[in-house]
Order: sequence, then structure tokens, then C-alpha cells
Amino acid sequence: MIVEEAKTQNLSSFLPDMMFKEMVKDYKNAKKLYGETIIRALTGYDPRFIDKNIKIPEFQRELQKKLKDKAEELHEKGIVGSKGQFSKDALDAAALFLIKEEFDKQITITTYFGEPAHKAATLVGDRSTLRPFRKSDPYKDIAIRETIKQAIRRGHKEILEEDLHSFDREARQRVNIIYALDTSGSMKGEKLRLAKRAGIALAHRAIRDRNKVGLVIFDTEPKKYLSLTDDFFSFARPLAICSPGQETNIAKAIEKGRDLLIDAKGIKHIVLLTDGLHTTSGDPNKAVLEQVGLCASQDITISVVGISLDTLGKSLARTIVDHSKGKLYSVQGVNEIGGVIISDYTNLK
Repeated sequence: MIVEEAKTQNLSSFLPDMMFKEMVKDYKNAKKLYGETIIRALTGYDPRFIDKNIKIPEFQRELQKKLKDKAEELHEKGIVGSKGQFSKDALDAAALFLIKEEFDKQITITTYFGEPAHKAATLVGDRSTLRPFRKSDPYKDIAIRETIKQAIRRGHKEILEEDLHSFDREARQRVNIIYALDTSGSMKGEKLRLAKRAGIALAHRAIRDRNKVGLVIFDTEPKKYLSLTDDFFSFARPLAICSPGQETNIAKAIEKGRDLLIDAKGIKHIVLLTDGLHTTSGDPNKAVLEQVGLCASQDITISVVGISLDTLGKSLARTIVDHSKGKLYSVQGVNEIGGVIISDYTNLK
């Protein structure tokens, strides 16, 4: 949790002396830099308590000791190295932490990511017409009501094999979906945290349904990307450790998503999550629409999940989805992110 949260706050290491100095010098600024979750986890204190007592010398000594003790503990556990950098095992653990959180939500009846889909239906298609039972049919596909009616009509006191009927299932196209996540500086904190969890939920649903999911993490350029996969951990690891960066280049994100989808068979889709307009130099509409046009010519649809977009941002987003036959989801509260990401995926099937 500490590692994943640190990456979300754009922190690449834990140096107790530096953190202590920042907190004593300007606690409000330090709270923005580290975030309340990190401060609570590393000091053991409620951030509000620290705010009230940070100028008291006795408390400062206790706070400094707490941070040094935590640094030693994390070093002994192999989470940080001698210079405070996070270890490879710690980065892997951050991905497992995200996966565990999603798993814990999925074992409940429902989650804010949406109702879990019926597993049998998502694997092999929707039930449609009835037909006589074949020995190769899964037992779950037996049409109980029709089977009983058939046995009664034939005057059978027991259900015989000849009475059995099954549902035939319609074939379903494989879904290939790219999650393109904006990690520009404005996504720092809660927006990026929930966007990561939405990505984990999307990958869980897609892979469970025997579909494939890929990843584009971008700001000025695509920083990391992952080709279409059905390996949950391969998807989760780069997502868990991504950090906020600089500006937003939507054109480059769409271009990389298109590259990852170009040879895929079945439904090809990009879901783009951003909180702002394309902000890098040049004409944003021209660069973006050029890539959208290439996607449209290759039957790649694009949906946009926009977080508190301004008027110009909404206009560009509408143009993207209109040209690519996708959907626009305009959200104001970050808690809506997961729900709309799953809704967009569900509508593809």
C-alpha cells in the first residue's frame, strides 16, 4: 500500500530525514507533497494531530524517531534499499495490493465497479434457442423447465435422456480493449488512485470473460504500454507503479492504442481516461483527429471518460467519440470513474 500510494503521489523513494525537514518547514505543503495516506502510514499519527503539534520540539523529536524507525523496518523487510529507493519486490507487491483490493470487492454481492457478470454467459455467449440435449453440453445449459414439460407430455414418471433439452448459445466476438490512462500532473492523488483501481476492475472483468486487455500510460508521450494480454499481473504491475507526469498528449495515446490493436481479431476498442484537454504544442484538434480517423478506418472505436472537462475539452471529446463511434462519459466526481469504465466495457459485448 505504501509503495502504490507513493507512486500515485509521484514519490520514488522514502528518505526519513528529508520528509521530516519538509514537514517541520511547511507542513501544509508537505501534506500536499506526500498525501495524508502516506503520512499516516509512515508516522503512525493522524495528519490533523501532526498539524496541531508540528511546532512543538518534543513532538518533533518523537516524529523524527518514528520516521527513522519506519525506514529501518521497511529496509529490513526489503521494501526500500539503502538509499530509500523501492525494491523490485516492493513494486511487484504494489501490483498484488491492487489485485487483492479488486478481489476483495468482487467476492461481495456487488461493488461500485458494477454488478459482476454471469460467468457462464460471458465465457461462451448468451442463451438463445432450445434444442435436444447432446452429451457434450454443459449441465448448466440444460433447460430445466422445457425438459420437465417434455417428460410430462410423454407420460414419463422419471426424466429420461430423450426428454432433455439444452440452450444453444450464440457465438460472441472476442473483445480487445486498450485502457489509455492520462497520468499528467493534474491527475496526481485521488484521481490517479481511483483510475488505477478502475483499470484493475476492467482487466479483471475482461480477462475473466476470456477477452484481452492492453494498457497505454501517457502524459506528454506514452510512458509505458502493454500489448494485449490475458495475464492479470502483467497488466497490474505497470498500472500500480505509474506516477503523475507532465502535459497531456491525447494524439500520441490514441496512436499507441491503435498500434496495439491493429492486428487484433474481433471487437477493437480504446477507452481513454483524461481530466483535461490535449495540452502539448501544436493544433490539438488536427493531431488528435488524424489519429481518430486512422482508428475509424481500422474499425477501432474510442470512448472517452472525461473528469471535470472544460468546454474545450468536452468539445474535443465529443468530436473523438462521434468520429470513432464510441461513447462520451463526462464525470464530475472521481468515485464515478470505476462505474463508467465497467459500463463502457459491458456495452461492447
